[in-house]
Amino acid sequence: MRSQLSPQRDDGSAQTPKDSALRAPGHEALQAAGAAATARIAAEPLPTDRDSLDDAVVAHAFLAGLSPPKTSIDPAHERAEAQRFLATLNATLESIGVPQVEPHFYSVGAFAGGNFIAFLGREWKIMFDPALFAGAGIDSVHEALFFHEARHAEQYFRVLRLLAGRKTPRRAMRKVIDCPDSILDRAMTRPIAEHDEGTDEARVWLASLSDKAGNEAKEQAIQKNDVFVRVSIAGETLLDSTSSPEAKAAAAVEFKRVYPTIHAYMAIPFEADAYHVGAAIDAGEDSPAYLARVKKLADQY
Repeated sequence: MRSQLSPQRDDGSAQTPKDSALRAPGHEALQAAGAAATARIAAEPLPTDRDSLDDAVVAHAFLAGLSPPKTSIDPAHERAEAQRFLATLNATLESIGVPQVEPHFYSVGAFAGGNFIAFLGREWKIMFDPALFAGAGIDSVHEALFFHEARHAEQYFRVLRLLAGRKTPRRAMRKVIDCPDSILDRAMTRPIAEHDEGTDEARVWLASLSDKAGNEAKEQAIQKNDVFVRVSIAGETLLDSTSSPEAKAAAAVEFKRVYPTIHAYMAIPFEADAYHVGAAIDAGEDSPAYLARVKKLADQY
């Protein structure tokens, strides 16, 4: 997903400014906003079998719970707006039994390559620049990005529940998914058995997450080469009817050069699944469908 990856320290934590969101003034009011968002969704309970973000009803509940779009958001209020958005996202996660995520704020100026939005399993937070919520606020493409990252939280938690069902020792569970103790504790109280619904997906995700070296190599290739940015620029040129034939030919060459890297990344099982789920919110330029459309145009040159 464009701008999804985050630079990592050697210990695996994100290279971002210290997050002080939970100590910020007015946090109690933001918690109240979260409770209100949860109440809105709870007012129309989901059927009992709706236990996944990969469900149209759940996706609809998420969209229905979002605040109406604003015409202008003062930069001084962007964090509060971000918290209101996360409150609805968290209400959706809680409705399917997944622990809430916290924000990990950072400034996009700290990194090259655009606005990172990433789920940090070790911290159980979603990292993003709150400036995304300034001005007119986020669009449906970014809403899909956040939904994609929330799916990663769901994936991680279900894998932990599967490991709990297998009576996997706590230390071994942490080697697969390093996360806060509170998340491990909650997963161990909700184990799933091999025959339970959703176990097939969890087994696939577990195998995928276990290939840490392979996944990391693909992520680093994406980040090192600004692949999502390059694909976005090439795609805009190829889709623009006013682009000259020469410009389109050059864009096609650039797209073909980076396509194998982005395709390999999107094919990682837990990423492919998250892209699929995010596309239920918006199948824009961060979706496999968009990538396929641009590739079809590039292949004409």
